[in-house]
Amino acid sequence: MVVESDARARRDTQRTTELIAAAETKLLALEHRVRSGRLKDPAKIGRAAQRILGTGRVGRLFDLEIGQGRFLYHYNEQAQAYEKLLAGRYVLTTSLTPAQADTAEVVACYRQLQTVETRFRVLKDFLRLRPVRHWTEKRVRGHVAVCVYAALAETLITQALTTADIRDPDLEHQHLTAARALRQLHRVRRVELTTNNHQITLTTRRTPLQTRALAAISVDTRTWDKATIT
Repeated sequence: MVVESDARARRDTQRTTELIAAAETKLLALEHRVRSGRLKDPAKIGRAAQRILGTGRVGRLFDLEIGQGRFLYHYNEQAQAYEKLLAGRYVLTTSLTPAQADTAEVVACYRQLQTVETRFRVLKDFLRLRPVRHWTEKRVRGHVAVCVYAALAETLITQALTTADIRDPDLEHQHLTAARALRQLHRVRRVELTTNNHQITLTTRRTPLQTRALAAISVDTRTWDKATIT
């Protein structure tokens, strides 16, 4: 079955646009090198172009003209139209018969699988489940338990940000993720100053995004803007 997802289409389109822009910047630099006479050999020009386009999936989106001291690139409009057609569409195959599961049930199961895979990815990467630098079973179990609790907290933060409809400032169609929210909040600092035998403690000002994220996860900041002097 072929599945179409609006969210995935936006993600795919944005990613392709970013890849094309990055490749074009490098192709323009290569074109400048050739025009300035610093690169003339067609074989060397071809290898330079291959290094730019051969490492990503955007190579098929460009057509190249290479000759002695000559290099031009063009958009392959047919390939780009095909890439646009594929954006947000993917194919699911299953051994289940239509009597065992209809299309909606198969897609729902696939999305549940994606959620599980995302949870494991968060555990391994964001929460750094591995490497496990413990040698006793008790400590290993404790380490894994803490990571699972952290994953639960991350999920609750994500739900709170989604419920509050806080959007990523760089991706208007995507809600702010817990990972980015925590990176933003990590910049908030509690500062201690000592002057004239007094210690002043205060919290740095928050950006509008930080303020909304803190409100979404129900953090009481009413006393944060009041300096404490002892």
